[in-house]
Amino acid sequence: MPRSSTDSVTLQRNGLSAAPSGDAASRAAVYAVAAGAVAAGCLISLAGTRLVWPEVSPWPRFWATAYFIILLWPVGLWLLGTLAGWRAEAAAAAVLLGLTVAQQAGAGSLLLPQMVRWSVSLSAPGEAIRQRILLPGENDPLWQRAWQEAARAGVAICTVAPLEPAAGVFVQIGGRPPAELAAAPRLGPPGEAGWYVLPVTREELRGLSSLEVVVERTAAPGAPARICGGREDLARPGAGGAARRLNGRWQTALLADVPFPLLDGRPAPGRYFIELRFYDASDRPVVGVWY
Repeated sequence: MPRSSTDSVTLQRNGLSAAPSGDAASRAAVYAVAAGAVAAGCLISLAGTRLVWPEVSPWPRFWATAYFIILLWPVGLWLLGTLAGWRAEAAAAAVLLGLTVAQQAGAGSLLLPQMVRWSVSLSAPGEAIRQRILLPGENDPLWQRAWQEAARAGVAICTVAPLEPAAGVFVQIGGRPPAELAAAPRLGPPGEAGWYVLPVTREELRGLSSLEVVVERTAAPGAPARICGGREDLARPGAGGAARRLNGRWQTALLADVPFPLLDGRPAPGRYFIELRFYDASDRPVVGVWY
């Protein structure tokens, strides 16, 4: 029996096939879902710039998030939509957008570098910080090796930039008289973060279980003295030895210029980069570092 023209599902015109209208609508839906998800993800990331902590630039995180959204989402969602249909693609897009909202609204609104490394400013006379360094026993093998192999030892204090002598920043190590920090030798690139090193001897530390180091500003002129700090590991021996004197009172909750994010409802732990280091003849740290 001859087939009627209505039995054909494909019309041959100039060697090209005309696909059914349903396939064209599905393809359009796949493209629309992918484009809509990318646009919504970028808008969520833009809204997240208003949720970061004060004094923290929100744009590095925004551009990092937008980069991966624009790079990975379109192809991934389009491929899923082509293979499994636009409904599965839409479900995956909803999951991605939900995760983006959680990322922007959660503790991640504080940039990770701010948690790992930060600084505290000594701006007015009387402001100070304190770091307690736990020392090993005299018979500790690593401790003995450090004194044997190193050319010298010293308390190293990290600052974001060289200090101005007019600021009158003094450091007291244990029972020593205070010494001007800006007058101590400094290791590191000029104009960048570096370490002031104040020498100590083994005899000074003999018999001590810990060494307390206090850095205090005594004068008003000059720029703030910015001391480096970072994330503390509460599992290490001697953790929790940092304190800050502000408005005449020592406290351990506000160690940095920018408030720490909350972890389990409490501020993330931190410490100052004040360490007992051992150096070789070329001023390179050797063996162990205690802090």
